[in-house]
Amino acid sequence: MPTVRSRLPLLGLVLFLMAGLLVARPATSEAAVPAGFRDFTVMTGLTTPTTIEFADDGRVFVAEKRGIVKVFDSLTDTTPTVFADLRTNVYNAADRGLLGLALHPDFPDDPSVYLLYTYDGDIGGSAPKYGTGADTDNCPVAQCIVSGRLTRLTASGNTATGAEQVLVHDWCQQYTSHSIGQVAFGPDGALYASAGDGASFSNVDYGQAGNPCGDPPGATGTNLTAPTAQGGALRSQDLRTTGDPLGLDGTIIRIDPKTGAGLADNPLASSADANARRVIAHGLRNPFRFTFRPGTGELITGDVGWNVYEEVNRVADPNDAVIENFGWPCYEGTGRQNGYDGANLDLCEQLYPTNSVTPPLFQWPHSGEAVAGDGCGTGQSSSSGVAFYAGGDYPDAYDGSLFFSDYSRDCIWRIPRDAAGNLVPASASLFVDDASGPVDLTVGPEGDLYYVAIKTGTVHRIGYSAGNQVPFAVATATPTSGAAPLAVQFDGRGSSDPDTGDVLSYSWDLDGNGTFGDATTPNPTRTYSAAGPVTVRLRVTDLFGATDEAAVTVQVGDTAPVPVITTPAAGAVATVGSTVSFSGSATDPQAGTLPASALSWRVDIYHCSSPTSCHQHPGAAAFPGVASGSFTVPEHETTAYLDLVLTATSGGESRSTSRRIDYRTTNLTFASSPPGVPLGVGSGTVTPNPTATRTDYTNNPLSLSAPSTVTIGGVPYAFTNWSDGGPQVGDRRVPAAATTYTAYYRRTDLVAGRTLFRDTFSNMSSSGWTPLTAPRSWSVCAPDANNNGQYCAARVTGNGAITARGDATWGNYSVQAAVRPMEDRGGGAVLGRVQGANAYYQLELRRVNGQKSWTLYRRTPTSWVRLGGGLFDYTIGQPITLRLDMRGTTLTAAASRNGGSSFTTLGTVTDGAYRTGRVGLRAWDTPVRFDTVQVIAR
Repeated sequence: MPTVRSRLPLLGLVLFLMAGLLVARPATSEAAVPAGFRDFTVMTGLTTPTTIEFADDGRVFVAEKRGIVKVFDSLTDTTPTVFADLRTNVYNAADRGLLGLALHPDFPDDPSVYLLYTYDGDIGGSAPKYGTGADTDNCPVAQCIVSGRLTRLTASGNTATGAEQVLVHDWCQQYTSHSIGQVAFGPDGALYASAGDGASFSNVDYGQAGNPCGDPPGATGTNLTAPTAQGGALRSQDLRTTGDPLGLDGTIIRIDPKTGAGLADNPLASSADANARRVIAHGLRNPFRFTFRPGTGELITGDVGWNVYEEVNRVADPNDAVIENFGWPCYEGTGRQNGYDGANLDLCEQLYPTNSVTPPLFQWPHSGEAVAGDGCGTGQSSSSGVAFYAGGDYPDAYDGSLFFSDYSRDCIWRIPRDAAGNLVPASASLFVDDASGPVDLTVGPEGDLYYVAIKTGTVHRIGYSAGNQVPFAVATATPTSGAAPLAVQFDGRGSSDPDTGDVLSYSWDLDGNGTFGDATTPNPTRTYSAAGPVTVRLRVTDLFGATDEAAVTVQVGDTAPVPVITTPAAGAVATVGSTVSFSGSATDPQAGTLPASALSWRVDIYHCSSPTSCHQHPGAAAFPGVASGSFTVPEHETTAYLDLVLTATSGGESRSTSRRIDYRTTNLTFASSPPGVPLGVGSGTVTPNPTATRTDYTNNPLSLSAPSTVTIGGVPYAFTNWSDGGPQVGDRRVPAAATTYTAYYRRTDLVAGRTLFRDTFSNMSSSGWTPLTAPRSWSVCAPDANNNGQYCAARVTGNGAITARGDATWGNYSVQAAVRPMEDRGGGAVLGRVQGANAYYQLELRRVNGQKSWTLYRRTPTSWVRLGGGLFDYTIGQPITLRLDMRGTTLTAAASRNGGSSFTTLGTVTDGAYRTGRVGLRAWDTPVRFDTVQVIAR
């Protein structure tokens, strides 16, 4: 069982004893704080707590992510009452759940309690849509589309009475992150609430995956396309669009706490749209927490970034006529968001010229520290809690400071204020390290900072004492369970005192009756005969009388169960979207093999910035009371892994084991022709020169974007196509095999009709005609250092292989040549867009079924694909000029009998397999003569 400890500074000890609040509780290891401060664990045993509220009558309300609200009579109360159980309505999975809780400022005189949660249903629909009312709701389909709800409950004593009063039901959410955020009262008496964009966290999302929220310009279920799309993360910019009802994703709202309506002094109070009347700020990705600066109406929010920056944002005055736009997804931090910028979305492109967004008050990069030398790590990051310190026992320098936290880095920092009362972000400093997932910060009734640690299910208080420091008690037991008689070795030598030279004394309550003094040595032993749990306590006291307590529970007469995971096997690797089956069992020395009802499974996602630095997204899926089952591997940005946890419970004891499941990966290469074009890949940009590489999860969505125009080396180019034939801006699924994605461009300084290359072959034959004895080919190649920048023709022999260099940037062009078949048993060909020895288009003359014909083929590495053809009469020994015109994906075959003065169209086909490449000539089966090959810009 976990160690138990409670830590109070001497001054705080006196105050808490007077209030009847001192209690020893289980805790995790002590967080690191500045000298004179101590991290005290004041609540434990909570199930994924998300937020805490203190009532004026001493009660403490705690919201748990699963949908439970608990009320404690005080911080000493170890047997809370369930105030409300909303698990049927609350969708609890990944980052969704019950995240917001507020008490009316006049509570309990006004017994209103406000909750903000992810609703397991559609906007205006019924619940549950997916779940069953259990602690965790599994998503049975690829995407579970849900909504958000802000409701009011009425307290009757320690329980809620009556039905929920729904104040706002909105916030369409497609993906499992960036759900709703916080609800709180402002100093003006208005009720405020925040919410994220409900969009994808793994790829650029503008509504291209089904558009379930019905964002313009398409209907629900219609995949939106750039640049006109307004869905996905662009819902945060919905206030800037017209023609559709406003959604509240990515906003902060200000409403009447009785009705949920926007207040009459809100900026858009005169709007016909009810949601517009509520909004005071938008352009936010995930404003998870916010707070108000004491003595002012200034609102500060922590906004979770994507892969570049985390933000602390400021609404100067929620009561003014300004609606702040913080720029997401067009901006992340003070700069443009590369992934969305690369998508060339109208809503962003319209915003960039004016840069009319409110910059962050403070930002910190994923690639660097939040504060230089803080030691909190880099890579992973999630802006979470914010709170102002109004004044109290802390040193005067802390008065008016803003505390902010990072859930992923487990740290809390402080931004001080200057003599004029202004916050000074440049002077930010670390305040708490190893805070175990601080998802909420608040100031308690005595003025100290509290934080909710979701990872350990605890609530902490940061106390301060300028004098003698409280010692830190640590108690361990070996073993913690076993059959009677059970001999246990206890050890308190891990206890410590922060004051140099201070000496600790020890007092143990070994029989669990609440009376200390059973032993006074640091490491006593005790043998237990009676079956049952025994809570053993240690009290340590320093030379000045300051004490701390720790506890450890020993289970006598029972041995902990042993869970075993059978499948998947160790080292399991799975593909995004695939089904993973699991099975396991557990045994207990007393009960033997345990039934399935004693087993519980959980799937967590760990997102890692390095092999040793990962943060947890708990509860992606849960399966209570089963010995086997399956789940679908969710999409996720790199780098991450799944942790399958099996917990067995027997005789009051639980033990867990886990199995790591890694994502199957694919190596990707990105290139451009010409090299050096900046390409959007996911949330960032790569500039291949000549290539860039990345490893991604197989079958994960892959967002790619290429700029429409670019200038390389002073030469202008325009986009033509991706090598895979996919959209210029859009998603793919990462393939199983290693793949190269090349963005091809054409020169735009080449005027239509301009001859790019011309060769009369006069250097090879005095008549101008050059014979090719089959099999033989000619190919036009690109310039290199040896031909002084001019286009060239390279002679290639042997099986018609095309090995000459080529220029892939000509774009739309025609290739034509005079062809003179010399015998009636073969033919000649003009080759277009030659991309390799077995990859080109070929326009040919030859007999087909005994009839003279033309045929257009696409040559692939494994076959010939006939694209078009028909009868065409030609005379052996007489010239025919053939032309293959290539404009985008349209290929037109033409022929001229008068030396190219005029052409007759033979046929037109559409084919986009080869959008760029070299050109050439070819002969086979019989000698063919060629003259005057030309490449002409179109």
